[in-house]
This record gives sequence, C-alpha cells and structure tokens, in this order.
Amino acid sequence: MNDVRTRPLTEAEFDAFRWRTICAYAAAHVRAGDWSPERAEVLATKETDALLPDGLATPAMVLIGAETAADGLIGIAWVALQQEQKVGAWIYDIEIFD
Repeated sequence: MNDVRTRPLTEAEFDAFRWRTICAYAAAHVRAGDWSPERAEVLATKETDALLPDGLATPAMVLIGAETAADGLIGIAWVALQQEQKVGAWIYDIEIFD
C-alpha cells in the first residue's frame, strides 16, 4: 500500500458520496428515534446540502479521495477547515472501501 495518493473528488464521485452520506445519515437518525422513516431522507438531504451548498466548490470544505494505481478509489475524507468561530478543522466523514 505504498502507492496511496490523495486527490480532489470528481463530480461523479461527489454525487455518489453525497447520496451515500444522505442515506446513512437518515438511517442513523431513524435508528436513534430522532426522525420518522417518512421524513428522514428529506431532513438528511436538507442538512447535508446546507453544509455543502456549492458541492465540491463549497468554501472551507475539502473532499478528497485516496487511491492506489491497482485499486483506484479506496476511500474518501470530508473535512471542514473552519466551524463558525471555532479554531481548527472538523472531520465530517471518512469512508474506507472494501
């Protein structure tokens, strides 16, 4: 695994990531009893899109992919470089693919 490199996501990769994120976030809130199954996808979409209003071009948000020559994309990280008035970065999500 010495050939791992990082790079920005493509639009297609972002679209797939966004959909997986919405589905997982909705399911987590349903399991926790916070949201009804009927409203969960709408609420998860609203919250996700509020954080990423311009998709990959959203200021202070970084979405990077990790890949190898042999396997292609092996993971994704979503990091906010600022959180309102807080100093530092915030990791929203890390995905590692099988």
